[in-house]
Amino acid sequence: MISKSKCTAFDANSFQDHIAVRTQTKTFYRRGSETLETRQISRYLIYLLIDPRTGEVRYVGKSTTGPNRANAHWRPSNLKRSSYKVNWLKQLASFDLVPDVFFKEYGPEDPLGEIEIFWIALGRAWGCRLTNLTTGGEGTTGYRHTDASRKKMSEKLVGRHPTRGFSGYRHLSKTKIKGRSGPVLSPETRAVIAEKLKGRRPSSQTIAASIAASTGRKASSETKAKMSAAHLGKKHTAESRAKISIAKRLWTSR
Repeated sequence: MISKSKCTAFDANSFQDHIAVRTQTKTFYRRGSETLETRQISRYLIYLLIDPRTGEVRYVGKSTTGPNRANAHWRPSNLKRSSYKVNWLKQLASFDLVPDVFFKEYGPEDPLGEIEIFWIALGRAWGCRLTNLTTGGEGTTGYRHTDASRKKMSEKLVGRHPTRGFSGYRHLSKTKIKGRSGPVLSPETRAVIAEKLKGRRPSSQTIAASIAASTGRKASSETKAKMSAAHLGKKHTAESRAKISIAKRLWTSR
């Protein structure tokens, strides 16, 4: 027996807009797996997914690609995850059913996002058991993760570098290398990087930009103290001293 509540009373007469639209709209009702002549239907639609067992509206959506957007909800690839809507669709599928769909046409100039928000809010105010996870419109406004979802996300983020988002790097603050924190590269990886950089020289533009960025920059007293402490007691090898001497001569002869 189909309920006569507001959540089961959508038809061409009751599905009226409370938002100004600039299009003379039409409505279509598709039961189960029936096909519609899509060439005669606008691409811009608001649609309702309706439980064929009770006639109850369970989902409000919008489409800018015609009726196929509604069909996409129960494609096998979209039923692999778990959500309120997906679980309802899986339940229907277990009875070899798909939702009935109510379409209302609009035009490209009509505010589909605002209209969707209105119908979701109205459906919830009427007490409809909508499976929408958001308030509608664009994005995920109004979506709330379940406690289980938040726990899973928290577990996945444990150990992630706080400034690198979801790049997969681990925060290795305990394994600093010469003052640098971050992922520790294996000897093989370092060898590959060194080989690729061998013989590479910065361009004259890069050198000029680097000089310009450093010109006039003065280290703070704290930085100077750290640099002094880092070099204190350090002795250069004969090879290092020779290289420094050559570099100085080249610099002064410019």
